[in-house]
Amino acid sequence: MNAHPIIDPDDGPAYANLTHDHDVAMKTAMEGGACRVSELTFRWRFVLTLPKAVDHAGMASPTRSMWNGFVAAVKRHEETHRAIFLRCGAKFVPAAKRLTAAGCPALERKVRRSLDQAYQACLLEQRAFETRDRPHILGLAFVKAATSQ
Repeated sequence: MNAHPIIDPDDGPAYANLTHDHDVAMKTAMEGGACRVSELTFRWRFVLTLPKAVDHAGMASPTRSMWNGFVAAVKRHEETHRAIFLRCGAKFVPAAKRLTAAGCPALERKVRRSLDQAYQACLLEQRAFETRDRPHILGLAFVKAATSQ
């Protein structure tokens, strides 16, 4: 696990990883002298990568117990990252739907700028969670056993 870690594209070697990507599709229309968002679809795509034991069945019972606790903890950790992203997206969509502009190309730029700002704010939430939860992950019995040589 330490010799062949999962590589996180943003943060390097990791025990587990949640990769994500998103896209937005929008339609705009002039209404009452202003351009408004008539349709907005925002989608996240996530891929969760968890560590796998080479020989789970061959582990001694105490090791298997530590391993199972470790995998459950890193899964919870990554699923919390996913939940944070989903909350961020859920805030962005209603706010973006309320935006208006004098013209539709300007509104589309405004919506995309708003998305970029919301995404950056979401990354700050992600970093704050990572800072809070990392000590818990590093303190797991399996991690301590695997890194104390």
